Amino acid sequence: MAELSATHAQFSPGSMEEKWYQALPRKGAFSAIHMPGLRIPFQMPILIGDILLERFSWKQWVLFERTDEATRLKLEFDKGLHTFLTCRILTTVPLSSALEAVHLRQRNSIQNLTSALRLLKEGTIIDPYSSVHYIRQGNQIRREIGTFGRSLIEADLSDKYMLDAKTFKLLPDLLNALSESAITQDPTIGLAIRSFDRSYGYSLEHEEKMAFLFSALEATFGEYRKQNRPKPKVTIGKAAAIVSCSAATAGIADFLDDADKGKKLRNTIAHGSSEPLVGISADADLMLREIIRDGLRCLIIFATRKTALSTQLESLKAGLSLEPAKLAFQTLLGHASTGSATALKIISDIQAPYVH
Repeated sequence: MAELSATHAQFSPGSMEEKWYQALPRKGAFSAIHMPGLRIPFQMPILIGDILLERFSWKQWVLFERTDEATRLKLEFDKGLHTFLTCRILTTVPLSSALEAVHLRQRNSIQNLTSALRLLKEGTIIDPYSSVHYIRQGNQIRREIGTFGRSLIEADLSDKYMLDAKTFKLLPDLLNALSESAITQDPTIGLAIRSFDRSYGYSLEHEEKMAFLFSALEATFGEYRKQNRPKPKVTIGKAAAIVSCSAATAGIADFLDDADKGKKLRNTIAHGSSEPLVGISADADLMLREIIRDGLRCLIIFATRKTALSTQLESLKAGLSLEPAKLAFQTLLGHASTGSATALKIISDIQAPYVH
């Protein structure tokens, strides 16, 4: 259960920190949420929708974190070893609103940002709600303790996520797609997104992460068993290769469909087998994540465009435009595998901004 605390901010009269703090919104509430793992190499703050990404100095952060934790981390801040990158929500809400309601309204924005970043490129971003979350309402500060207590876990992360210019350019459109009703109201797509996100769990064992990845794989492309897939039937490896933005599509199909590679790895993970895995790369999780990233991103965008694509979908199969988005997407992949120009054009248009 999360611990909550509250304190009134106190400043040295006329100090820079006082002026900065007093300039923050007072007629509503906002959150400052630690984003473990995220690195931004260009000038901040950056506004994305109602989210403001900014980097706190130690003096700014200590106004929120008025505990021994702030004193402990001062040396890290001073030596540049630790960056407290916030994700501040700017949405104004009435002061009379309960902080729990504020928290709930903001969680979707934070989760969509986290999911979008993960879907755009590789790099470790830990769930922000695992770390510290501050809410300011009026003159009060509340600190909500994350999964890992008061400590900030960012300093020990490897493979941190670098938000480069290309990723930043693609971010708004994907964020908008994740917010559309075609995604938020489709529990089957939601399962794929949640499984993919859960594979980033900070405290998970490798096998647990792989289990979430295979769950996301099948939630995106359909069951591993070819006979259970929609017509025209295509193996999961060939389906994944069709939407891959990588040049190594043949390797993707081979990895997933080979009985001694991806398929064996999936069954070993799913059934808890102790049989040693021979000939499978230690980086199989990175390959699998990239496969899912390309496919799930394509599924999300397809779902938001499905209505506009109704004519093309009907030309592939009568009634296809009326099918649920994920089933229509998996059927589309089957038609693409047979060389359908219409199906390949739909996929190509979705892929275009993301091709390496």
